[in-house]
Amino acid sequence: MIRADGSPVLLKGLLGASLALNLVLGGVLWWRSGPDLPPVSRMQAHLERILPEPDRSVFQRSMEKGRPGYEAARAAVRESHAAVRAALTREPFDPAALRAAMAASRERWGEFGRLFEDSLATGLTAVSPEGRRLIAEDMARDSRRHRGERD
Repeated sequence: MIRADGSPVLLKGLLGASLALNLVLGGVLWWRSGPDLPPVSRMQAHLERILPEPDRSVFQRSMEKGRPGYEAARAAVRESHAAVRAALTREPFDPAALRAAMAASRERWGEFGRLFEDSLATGLTAVSPEGRRLIAEDMARDSRRHRGERD
């Protein structure tokens, strides 16, 4: 369909709908790659099950020292989701506002990751070489499972 002034109405509508769909799908994919990863407590519990008892208690104590920092950063990640949702529903829609909200959320996610990794590195430093070897073996098994290989 073409307007009297010669502009293709249907084409513009389809392009606009395509752009909106791409933004939403891109946001969903980005969202799934970050905040929906397994909770840190589940990951920590998994590592603790692998470790022999003396290492387990040392690792737990060490991880607890870093918990306040990375939990606060994790809460900031959750809070940043509200700005992303608001940008998605704002009318008129502003792609720049959505990008800014997603960038802020990504920065907060990065800060959480940095703090958690610091805590994890400190905890694993306190673990015996045997404990670290057991964790490395578990990581290798998990990697093979995700690639479909057998042990």
